[in-house]
Amino acid sequence: GLQAQTSFTWGKSEDDGSATVLIDQFQNAIGQNSGFDPHRYLSRSDFDIKRTLVINLLYEVPKFNSLTGFVGGIANGWQMSAVFKMADGVPFTPTVGGSSDAVGATGTPYDVPNRLMGGACDTAVNVGNVANYINANCFTLAQAPNAAFWNANCNPAIGNGTTNLSCLNLYGNAGRNSLNGPGQENLDFSLVKNTHIGHLPEFTNLQFRAEFFNILNRANFATIRSS
Repeated sequence: GLQAQTSFTWGKSEDDGSATVLIDQFQNAIGQNSGFDPHRYLSRSDFDIKRTLVINLLYEVPKFNSLTGFVGGIANGWQMSAVFKMADGVPFTPTVGGSSDAVGATGTPYDVPNRLMGGACDTAVNVGNVANYINANCFTLAQAPNAAFWNANCNPAIGNGTTNLSCLNLYGNAGRNSLNGPGQENLDFSLVKNTHIGHLPEFTNLQFRAEFFNILNRANFATIRSS
C-alpha cells in the first residue's frame, strides 16, 4: 500500500538577459542592460535554479479485517500522502544603494560594487540571517586606478582622490546574478478517510479529507529587486 516517487533536477541556464516579450520579466532581474559592454551581463539566467528535489508518498493503511461494525468503520479506510520539495534559490545581483544613475548610463539606474574574496567572503551571504542576508563586508565601491583618474572622472561626493579612491562612476567587478537567494523547502501533507456507505457499490465512499500546506511552517523568502 506504499507508493513513492522521487525526482531530482540538476541544471544550469545562462543568458545575457532573461526575458521573452517584456523587459524585467522576473522579480530578481536588475533591469535593462547597458549596451556598452554586453558581455559583462552573460551569466546565470534570472530563472536559473541549480538543484530541485521532489519526493511524494502515498500510503494506504492496511485494513483490519478482524474489526467490523462501528469500530471497523473507524479504524479502516485511512490514507496518507505527502509532497516534499527542496530547491536552491534564484540568483540575484548585488548593487550599490541609491536610485541615481551613478555611472551616467541612460536606462541603467544602478551601479555594482567590487566583490571581495577570501575567508568569510567566499559566499558573501549569511545563510539563515533574514535581517542581513547579504554580507556587506564582502563588497566595496569600485576603485579608481590612481589619483589622476579619480580627479578627472570620479564623482567627488564619494572618496577624496588621495587615501580613498572610491569611484561611483566605475562599475565594480561583482557580476550579474553572482549571488544566490535563499533556498526553498515545503512539505504538504494530507489525511483521507474513506467510509463505504451501506449496500452501495464498493467504489462509493463518504470521504473525510484534511490537507495541510507547508505543514512545517517554514518561511520561504522570495528574491525581489529593490527599486
